[in-house]
Amino acid sequence: MPKRKPIEPHTPVRVEISIRESELIREHCFLAVDLLRSFNRSIHGKTLVAMLTLDDIEDFINDVAAAGNHAENREVERALDALYERLLTRQRSYDDGNWNDSESPR
Repeated sequence: MPKRKPIEPHTPVRVEISIRESELIREHCFLAVDLLRSFNRSIHGKTLVAMLTLDDIEDFINDVAAAGNHAENREVERALDALYERLLTRQRSYDDGNWNDSESPR
């Protein structure tokens, strides 16, 4: 496993999602919808960008995982699973000293 970049607790890190992913979140997630308020359109307008703490990212991951697990549409499930994997990789690239190496929620 690659070494995680150390950061101070509660330090926000950059997270990007696509416009399509934001639509999926609005349609299928419950808690993550609140986090969408933190996102702003990128300079090029093709992605949404936010600065989130690792705790926020974990909440985001858990909600996306739950929505993916309960998706009735296979295409939606695949898209949410891909977002889940990307968010998990982003979260695990940092260490704020509160890291828990337990298994992921999926």
